Amino acid sequence: MRYQPNKLFEWATLVALLLGAGRGAAAEPCRENKTDGFHLSVLVDFVDDALETHYTPAKLDRMMELFRDMGIRRVYWVHLGGAREGMFWSGRGSNDASRRTITSLDGMPITGAVRSARKAGLEIYGYLKPYEGGMSYSLPAGSPQAAESPGPSRLGGPVACATRFVREHPELRIRRRMTDLPDGVATVPIRRLRLIKNDDAPTRIREKHLEIWVSPDNFRYQRKEVEFDLQDSIESIAGKRVRVLQLDGLNLNDNYVLVTTNLRDEDGSFANHATRLIKAQGPAGQELPISVATEYCVWKPNRNFRNYGLEFDTGGFRAKNSFLDVDSSSGNRGFIAFCRGRNEYSPGALCEAYPQVRQHWLSLVQECLDAGVDGIDFRVQCHSTWTDEPFAYGYNEPIVREYRRRHGADIPISQFDTDLLAELRGGYFTGFLRNAATLIRGHGKRMQVHVNLDLASPEFSHRINPFTYPRNIKFDWHRWLTEGITDEVTFRSLVLRPTELKTHAPSRRMIETAERSGLPLHFNRYLTQAGANFEDLKKEIEVIRDDGRFKSFILYEGKRLIGPDGEHSVKLRGKYGTMEQWKRLARSLNN
Repeated sequence: MRYQPNKLFEWATLVALLLGAGRGAAAEPCRENKTDGFHLSVLVDFVDDALETHYTPAKLDRMMELFRDMGIRRVYWVHLGGAREGMFWSGRGSNDASRRTITSLDGMPITGAVRSARKAGLEIYGYLKPYEGGMSYSLPAGSPQAAESPGPSRLGGPVACATRFVREHPELRIRRRMTDLPDGVATVPIRRLRLIKNDDAPTRIREKHLEIWVSPDNFRYQRKEVEFDLQDSIESIAGKRVRVLQLDGLNLNDNYVLVTTNLRDEDGSFANHATRLIKAQGPAGQELPISVATEYCVWKPNRNFRNYGLEFDTGGFRAKNSFLDVDSSSGNRGFIAFCRGRNEYSPGALCEAYPQVRQHWLSLVQECLDAGVDGIDFRVQCHSTWTDEPFAYGYNEPIVREYRRRHGADIPISQFDTDLLAELRGGYFTGFLRNAATLIRGHGKRMQVHVNLDLASPEFSHRINPFTYPRNIKFDWHRWLTEGITDEVTFRSLVLRPTELKTHAPSRRMIETAERSGLPLHFNRYLTQAGANFEDLKKEIEVIRDDGRFKSFILYEGKRLIGPDGEHSVKLRGKYGTMEQWKRLARSLNN
């Protein structure tokens, strides 16, 4: 389908696009900041709120009034597009409450949010996640749900929930290198399966316990009676002694294969990470490229392989161990499954190298500006890039072509430098931010960017989900902070606690860089990570206030603070404090 430019674009937007990625300068930074002194802010990921209850303009008014009374001065409002984009507002991923909400808010919730924030005397910023184009969760290909909701293709079935733009342009998603897949992998018979334990301790699994189930389309697996020889041995793999059960003499030509046992115990001992638990080999003993099913995905419905299907390639290497020798009668545990091949594209994240992708992202910026926001904050972390092999992605044709032009190498076929690849891709994203800044400041509004401490801290890489960011790309926070691209900075971490900011070297460098550039700093924190109650949260807020370098503490997210109050209103939930506790805290923050 030929892409048509969005009618919302102004001439200034198109001129900015013509500058090209990585070139040109943004408009002068906007130094006006209406919110003086240290304050509280809140982020509203409104999709979650609307899935819980039907929101009307009156309920939005009440939400903003409650935020104001708590002492909150600024609201960040997640914008994924209105009814036209439709990721959560219609079809798969929506429900009756969210569909009624989008109708009540005239197809564009952020417009209603701005109006309600103005009535309550609050600042409101749009909050954009450019890479958020589709959830890392799919529908089994053979299921009625997949037939009803066709989406971008994935191994196992279509992406369940994606924006209109991603559905119409799936080829613009971030692409995996495919040169490591042999021809005909879909038809090579599987002659051997290797089940690999995470240690060399004895196992109770015997040949009589093992079962093989198969499916042509990842829906309603059926047991297959097959003969095989079982060998039990101890091997050294990656320098570690492990037990291996090897099933020899197979001849499997099925697309989807699952191994389980007839053991019915609640506890087991044959375990490993899903991506390490099973290997498949062909007639010549060659290891075949496979993708495994795990319990890990953005949304985890009650999957049962006997009457539904499974989720493949969604970050299983970070999930807890999978146990093979536990009761599998529920259909959602006690097995390991795989399909042939690798996914060619990310679930829903779009590649920044395509001009039409950057133009689409700018159309979301324009929607926020048209709604009347005071500024826009940008975050790269998303739910659209989950995969078992995040560093295999980033090889779209514009990237390959430009790398060849700059460096004379054909990636990923010949020898190439992954750092140069990351810089090349990062340049396109920085170019988008420059164009966004030009557009935002042209409307007299403020630009804000996230600096993800986890992503910039190698020591945290094993403690976070590295697949929640696009990888093989350099998000050049130093350039964003020093070249006038942004007016404000959001610090965000899933690992670092506020008390560690002064001793954590990467954080110190980032904070010092922002201060030298005269940029206000804000700290974004998950409420659930701050603690279990108001007092725990209050201590973290006070640490950030006492640090002296931050303008606000951003409460993430609003749904944990505000919830339904019957059919016609909303109220403070109370888990994280009463209204009187919040009022006392707000009064104390600037004393």
